[in-house]
Amino acid sequence: MAKEFLQRAASTWRNSFSPQLCPGCGLGSTFFALLEALEAVELEPAQLKMIIGTGCLYPLGQKLGQLLPLKVVHNGRLGEALWQELLVNPLPSEKGAIIVLMNNLDLFLSGGEDWLALIKEREGDENRARSLMKDTKEAWFSWPTERPSPREINMPQNNPLFPLVVIHFNNCLFTSRDSCISAATPLRRMSVTGEDELPFNLPLFFARLQPELLARWTPLQVGWFRETLKKALLRPAFSFVEVVLPCVVWEVEENRCLSASERFLFYDQWTEFYSGQPLQELDLRQNQIIVGEIVNRLPSPRDHRKKAFDDNWSTGEAEIFLESEKCQGCGICLEVCQTGVLAWAETKNKRGYSYPVALHPEKCLVCGLCEMFCPELAIKVERRGEVSKKEQRL
Repeated sequence: MAKEFLQRAASTWRNSFSPQLCPGCGLGSTFFALLEALEAVELEPAQLKMIIGTGCLYPLGQKLGQLLPLKVVHNGRLGEALWQELLVNPLPSEKGAIIVLMNNLDLFLSGGEDWLALIKEREGDENRARSLMKDTKEAWFSWPTERPSPREINMPQNNPLFPLVVIHFNNCLFTSRDSCISAATPLRRMSVTGEDELPFNLPLFFARLQPELLARWTPLQVGWFRETLKKALLRPAFSFVEVVLPCVVWEVEENRCLSASERFLFYDQWTEFYSGQPLQELDLRQNQIIVGEIVNRLPSPRDHRKKAFDDNWSTGEAEIFLESEKCQGCGICLEVCQTGVLAWAETKNKRGYSYPVALHPEKCLVCGLCEMFCPELAIKVERRGEVSKKEQRL
C-alpha cells in the first residue's frame, strides 16, 4: 500500500509541474528523494503528518494535500505549527513520522521567533520562551499552569516517541566570481531578537535543539540526502536537514545567471564534505558550502561512505538498474565511475536526452557513487550475492 501511494504521489508531482519550472533549482529532485525514503521505510499515509510552508513550497503543498494529512502554514511559523500538532493532534500510533518542509520565506515571515521559542524551551529558559511567544494569539499555544512534559507532547528531545524531521530548503541567492562565492538575500535576515543571522548558518542555529541527526546537502548530493532521510525516518529522534538550492547564481564577471547545468558545476566547485569543522565555519558566506552529516547518532540503513576497496568486502556481482526516462543526460554518473562501467546509449529517451547503459557491469565496484550523485535518482546499484571476505575465510 505504501509503495502504491508513493507511486501515485510521484505521478501527481510529475504531471503537475513542468521540468522547465525553476530549472536547476533541485526542488523536484529533493522531493522525489523524500518519496523514495518514505517508500524505503514503508510508512503508510495514515502514519504521516506533514507541515509545509509558503513561497515555492505552496504549489507543492496544494498537490500533496490531496494525498497526505497536510497542514499548510502561511505565516512562516512552522515551529509553532509543529507544537500544535504534537500537543493537539498526536499521531495515531507509535509507528509514524512528522515531517516539516520549510524555506527561507518562512524564516523571513516569522523572524525565527517560533523556533527560538522551542530552543529556549529546550534549553530550559521558560521565561525567555514566554517572552518570545507573547504576541501569539492562538489559544492552543497559551502557556497553561500545568503543561504536559516535553516527552508527553513529543517535543524535540533526545528520545522522542517517533521521528520528527525538519527539512529546510535554503534558497539563498549566490554570486560567483573566479576566486570566491557570496551568499546573500534581498530580505531581512536577522531573527526577531537580533541574535541570529538567518539563513546563513542554519546548522549552528538548529544544533541548539540537540538533533540526533544534523545534515546539509545540495542537489548534487541528492542520493546522500535520500539516505540521510532514511536514517531520520527509521528512528524515533529529532533530525534537521538543510538543502542548499539557490534560486539564482549570478556570475559577476560575465554579468549573467548560471544555467541549470552550470549550477551543478557550481556545486561541484564550491562544496566541501564535512570533516569536523566547527559549526561556526558552516556559514554560507565563508566562500564554501560545507555538506555532509554534521551530527549523526543514528545507525545507517545502508552506508555509501564505505570505500570501494575496503578489505572487508569482495567486489561480488553488481546489479545496476537505470531508469532511462528519468535521465536528463548530465553525464555525472560517467564522470564519477572509477572503472568505466557506464557508456552512452546509442538512442535517446522519449524526452530527447542521451542516457547511460551499463556496458561493463562486471567491472562494477558497487561503490555507489553513480547512484549517490545522480540528480534525477535514475540509478540504483545493488550487490548480488554479497559475502564478506571474513565470512569466506571461515
